[in-house]
Amino acid sequence: MAHRATLIMVYVRSSERGKGCSSALLDAAVIYAREDGIRQLELAVSAENGAALQFYRRDGFQEAGRIPAGFIHDNREIDDVVMVRRINDEYPLRPSSGMKSSRIRKAGHKAVRP
Repeated sequence: MAHRATLIMVYVRSSERGKGCSSALLDAAVIYAREDGIRQLELAVSAENGAALQFYRRDGFQEAGRIPAGFIHDNREIDDVVMVRRINDEYPLRPSSGMKSSRIRKAGHKAVRP
């Protein structure tokens, strides 16, 4: 059984940032992944995206390494920061998240496995 999953290219419109959408989306992914037996989430984020790095660190992700020139933007090579988060009971969800797993399933969200 796979115990790891990768979050790939998750974006929130700039007009929706700061409203809790990112946290709710991540909470939904964590709930679904836990219920599917996933123990660790992994992702890569641009080393130049300070807001995303701060968001993921605040939510329990830790830097596991870097991929030099892992991303190209405007013909510039930018490092990817590889981050991981254990999602067992060590890092509980925020009490205010209010996300219910049945609501997630009805919305049709699926965990992505490597």
